[in-house]
Amino acid sequence: LLPRVEIGRRQALYIATLSQACGHEVSDGLLELITAILGFTGEWFAEGRVADLEEYLDVGLDNRPSRESVAQWRAIGDACREILRPRLDAFDRYSAPENPAIVLPELFANGVVSTEA
Repeated sequence: LLPRVEIGRRQALYIATLSQACGHEVSDGLLELITAILGFTGEWFAEGRVADLEEYLDVGLDNRPSRESVAQWRAIGDACREILRPRLDAFDRYSAPENPAIVLPELFANGVVSTEA
C-alpha cells in the first residue's frame, strides 16, 4: 500500500496535467496545496475530538492566526463547501477539500508557507 501522501501527490499531478491540457498552468505552490489537500489524513486533529477552526489551528500552528486570517480561511472553506457538498452522496465529516484551512499546519511544517501574508 502507498502512503496517503504519495497517493495525494499522484492525484495532484494528474489534476495538474489535466489543468495544463486545458491551458492553465499549475504553480509549484498550488501543486503543494493540492497535494496536501488530497493527501490529508487528519493527523493534526486535536486528540481525536471535534474542535472549531481556531482551536484546531492553535494546536497545529506555533502561533495563533489573526482573526482576519481565520475569517478569510473560513470564507474560502464556505465557498468550497458550497461547490462540493451538493455532489456528496452522504455527508460523513468535513474534509480538506471542503475546508482547505485544515491543511495549513502541514503547509507551515513543510515550509510551503511561512507567514500569514
